[in-house]
Amino acid sequence: LPTALPQRNLLRHLTWQLPSGQSIARELNAPVLGGTDFAELRDYRLGLEHHTPLWYYVLREAALATGGQRLGPVGARIVAEVIVGLLK
Repeated sequence: LPTALPQRNLLRHLTWQLPSGQSIARELNAPVLGGTDFAELRDYRLGLEHHTPLWYYVLREAALATGGQRLGPVGARIVAEVIVGLLK
């Protein structure tokens, strides 16, 4: 079994068929990153560049949108909704 957290998250995404970062972005009406933004995932031949695990998507979105200094639209919305939900 994988012990590294990124490997475990990837395995969860594949085996539990969790929603991709792209599908979450579409649901939130946020800009959707394309396959070219995840070219390094193409080598795995699992279609991950078009159906990216949410955790990886949020990290790449932050890197592209703010140079990794802040969250991008999807990551920020998720964090904000969790905080609002906790306050309620």
